[in-house]
Amino acid sequence: MVEVEVLYGDLAYSQLAPAHLVVPFLQKVFALQGITSGEVSVLFASESVIKEMNMRFRNKNESTDILSFVQEEDDGFPVFEQNRYLGDIIISLEDAKRNCQKWGVDEQEELQRLLIHGSLHLNGYDHQSNDSQEPMLIRQEQMLKELQKENWE
Repeated sequence: MVEVEVLYGDLAYSQLAPAHLVVPFLQKVFALQGITSGEVSVLFASESVIKEMNMRFRNKNESTDILSFVQEEDDGFPVFEQNRYLGDIIISLEDAKRNCQKWGVDEQEELQRLLIHGSLHLNGYDHQSNDSQEPMLIRQEQMLKELQKENWE
């Protein structure tokens, strides 16, 4: 089972994305991709923090809903399949809320979408645009439909 560490840049975020819901959902997401072991961290950060990280690591001076950082295998640390560190997912709940308003979806659905999106990046998927015909985004929506049967309460 993938070990998931959930961190909050602000304690209030724990009410919007409680760890007791995020952890099992993300474990199911990884299992659906065939990843049954490893470690990942999820940070719910403020809009300003994610904007700063987006500038620092992607040279984009704007906020974003999600950033994913894959743990590289050639970073000098030995990789053990069972305890492999998959990487980090950083989510801005403020940006996610704007997505909900823009696309008319509820917050639970958008949070699940972002968790799936981040996990796909950590599993080697990528996309060049946010076009709904991007293979990664098609896979994301397929997984979301499959997992939406999950209770998020």
